[in-house]
Amino acid sequence: MNGIPPGRLRETPLVRLGDGGSLSPARRYAPEVWALTLVTGVSLASSILEVSERHDLGVAGTFARPVRLDGGWWLTWGAGGDLVRVPLIEDYGWWAPDRDRVSLLGRSDLVDHALVPCPDGSWLHVGSAGVLERDDSSYVHWLDPDLVLVDEAVIEEAAPERVHNDPAVVCGEDFVGVAHTGPEPLDPSWFFTLQDGEVGAPQELEGSPRTNGAGLLEVDGELVLVGAWGYVSDLQVNVYGEGLALVDGPHRRAALGDDEGIWWPTGVVRVGDHLLVATMGKGLDDAWTADTGQVWLLVLDADHEVVEEVQVSQLSLPEGAMRPWLTLDGDRLLVTADVEVQPVLWEVRLDLDALAGDPGSPGDSGDVEDTGGEASRPPPRAEAGCGCSGPIAPVGPWAWAPWLAALGRRRRTPAQGPRSLASLLSGTSGSTRSTSGSSSSQRAATSGSRAS
Repeated sequence: MNGIPPGRLRETPLVRLGDGGSLSPARRYAPEVWALTLVTGVSLASSILEVSERHDLGVAGTFARPVRLDGGWWLTWGAGGDLVRVPLIEDYGWWAPDRDRVSLLGRSDLVDHALVPCPDGSWLHVGSAGVLERDDSSYVHWLDPDLVLVDEAVIEEAAPERVHNDPAVVCGEDFVGVAHTGPEPLDPSWFFTLQDGEVGAPQELEGSPRTNGAGLLEVDGELVLVGAWGYVSDLQVNVYGEGLALVDGPHRRAALGDDEGIWWPTGVVRVGDHLLVATMGKGLDDAWTADTGQVWLLVLDADHEVVEEVQVSQLSLPEGAMRPWLTLDGDRLLVTADVEVQPVLWEVRLDLDALAGDPGSPGDSGDVEDTGGEASRPPPRAEAGCGCSGPIAPVGPWAWAPWLAALGRRRRTPAQGPRSLASLLSGTSGSTRSTSGSSSSQRAATSGSRAS
């Protein structure tokens, strides 16, 4: 087990991880090894250092998005056909006081939602509805930096030639808009530019996967589309340049195992040279209710190969999660989803150095972009080299540090066992994998199922 001597594993008590983190079980290995890992900041072969326990936020609804404004954290989500918000309280575990709910759009007809930040601090929202048929309409709303509605417009209304649920939305310097896809499994997808209060004509996205339930992100002046080939299928990455010309891809990547698949890769953030993707995943024969399953976090390298897979949720059949999202905040990710129409949150700690790429390259640890919320600068590291921001007493044995550092730079395949000791720090989460970027496996996927 990653070279740990036999007999070194044993139960350890609850410990507080990180700065204001939740109480999570320290993961069944020698306490002195765990303490050394935190003090030295060693990356033990994984860029994912910790996954917290699940936090039930105490409100009802879907499409939960944490956002950071000048006044602190807020939770936005869809409820009652509207987009609403409440304060999101981090103290004593994450929770949201529903009594403080405020309507943001003043609507009662919207079903699905996507809210993303723009470079100038404002916000772009797209919601779907059904006028004559299910998912036949979508609407855009422009909001100021305080989430106050400024303008709105119809994107498409009563247009059955496209389905508008689970919209993929981007707001960057060069690309601002939404992608919608056709109703049939092999239908193309189209991009609508949404700028200056105007809705542009649809432009077809060459070779795109289905974009309902996909993620969009502008990276270095290009538009990256992360989607799924079908329902419970493979990951696909396309890159579009000027004029929405396809400049890279399609890259179809197998994710999870041969008997598993992903869908709804809706949350995408960039850290250094890597993309982190929140997606749903399950076994092909798992009997989850409707479109629910487990929440997974995928790490993609600069070539869009899947190099790490971390199961964030540990849910039990038949009720799973839906609609995953990522909000980047320094060296942590807030992963949100909803379980039985109840928003939930996990806090994930990242090793920014492991994600940065070559030292001195443009993709350093401060190079962060996201589709889920304002990215703050990484917090300063403790003088002792700790990746967390809370004080930790120096605990030996210090002589192990060079050995652990060497171990931390190795890549392991699933056949070689657990990725790292750090992967054992994931609280209720217990699955971390490294992949070798193998070609797509054949799957008995049902293409074209609606991600509702």
